[in-house]
Amino acid sequence: ARARGAGRGAGRARGAAARAGATGKEEVAELQALREGLSRDLERKTAKWEQEKRNSGGVAAPGIDAAAEALGATLPGAFDEDGDPIRAVGVDTFKPALAAAGAGLAVVDFYTVNCGPCKLMYPKVVEMAREFEDVTFLKMLCNKENKPIGKEYKIRVAPTFILFKGGEEVARMTGAHSDELQALIQAHR
Repeated sequence: ARARGAGRGAGRARGAAARAGATGKEEVAELQALREGLSRDLERKTAKWEQEKRNSGGVAAPGIDAAAEALGATLPGAFDEDGDPIRAVGVDTFKPALAAAGAGLAVVDFYTVNCGPCKLMYPKVVEMAREFEDVTFLKMLCNKENKPIGKEYKIRVAPTFILFKGGEEVARMTGAHSDELQALIQAHR
């Protein structure tokens, strides 16, 4: 589809050049100028995107970040040494962290860094983690490194919350529904 779309754009440019009475050389020059302009535009947009990503702590969606920040949300990937009650886990630490919860309830937040609902939900999950001190709260960033865990637990949507008890899944929910998550936690404590 991409090549077809590019062909249509080039076709329109050739058609415009032909209608303007352009010779073959003029048509080629016009197409080269169009190509160079598109390349410069792509480079500019890529550079802007990379700068926004660097400025927002590795998140490529600064508009969502600003909205989440205005609502008091924090970036889920940034571990707060000053009291974040949710432990970040990865592919190597996920199963040991579940095992450490023993027979108790463990809630795992599967999230992505550019997910608006994840960012809006995170402060509420932090509140729940502080409220339910007997429950283990974990967060798993869905990225390339953690993909095996995401595949194993069939994570398709972010945020996904899976509740484990004794290492076994007892409940699951997706989306930014804090009341539903809180009810699930209370039901399985």
